[in-house]
Amino acid sequence: MGTRTGYHPDDDGEWDRRFRTLLHGGVWTHAEGPKALLDYAVGWLRRLRT
Repeated sequence: MGTRTGYHPDDDGEWDRRFRTLLHGGVWTHAEGPKALLDYAVGWLRRLRT
């Protein structure tokens, strides 16, 4: 369910699962450190309007 702005609510179970999957995968595949993982996650959230 989206809002009037087109963003998905952060309590949506499907989006929460996708985000956790993204972070879990990033922890094991990115060696750049926590800031790079955070930047990647923020970019992902913005692209998906979450």
